[in-house]
Amino acid sequence: MLRFRNSRAWFFFAAAWIPYAASFYVIFRYQANHFAFVESILNVLPAAVLGALLFRVWNWGPESPERLLVFLTIHFVLCCGYAFSWVLITQLLLALLTGLVDHQWRLPGGSIYAFQWALFAGVMTYLTLAGLRYMLVAQDRAETEHQKRMEAEALRARAELAALRAQLNPHFLFNTLHSVAALVSVDSKKAESALIEFAEMLRYALASHTPADEDEVSLEQEIKFADAYLALEGLGSGSI
Repeated sequence: MLRFRNSRAWFFFAAAWIPYAASFYVIFRYQANHFAFVESILNVLPAAVLGALLFRVWNWGPESPERLLVFLTIHFVLCCGYAFSWVLITQLLLALLTGLVDHQWRLPGGSIYAFQWALFAGVMTYLTLAGLRYMLVAQDRAETEHQKRMEAEALRARAELAALRAQLNPHFLFNTLHSVAALVSVDSKKAESALIEFAEMLRYALASHTPADEDEVSLEQEIKFADAYLALEGLGSGSI
């Protein structure tokens, strides 16, 4: 379900109508209309408000054309409703303006051609808004999938870390201590170094880590832990 999550999104939605209103203003000024600014607002404001309502209505409609007939029917009905509602509301608002100025309530006159053009503009505006909506839906889905992949990667990393810590079993501890004990009589300094590495590794690996703590573990710490583990594994062969 797509929603405008903050005031910034609504601001950009409203700002997108400004060029459309400006085009009406230029046309009305060319026709020497003294109320060009007001009439340009009255022509565009219904389209913008109805467009905002469409985004809410679409949340109860099909997200994708899996059932093509239902999908097309819903959009056809909404498209016709949007176009006719825009024309009707605009005419009523212009009639109200005329009533305030001339004190006479009458609907603005116009040719069939002008009416057809207004309906065509409504249809094209609906298709533009629908295209924008589905583009935003696709972007929202992509962000959701990316977030899921990141969470899955984090879980995988935690699982690998847990598996590595699980390898610190009694068998590993026994072999390490046995190797260090054998190394004491051969190279005491090397044995001391191995014991220090062993103690540091145990302190790090056996600490009680919460998930929040694991998120803050640095890569350097993990590499140091892995190096110490591998070095102790190779202690018996003299690779440390």
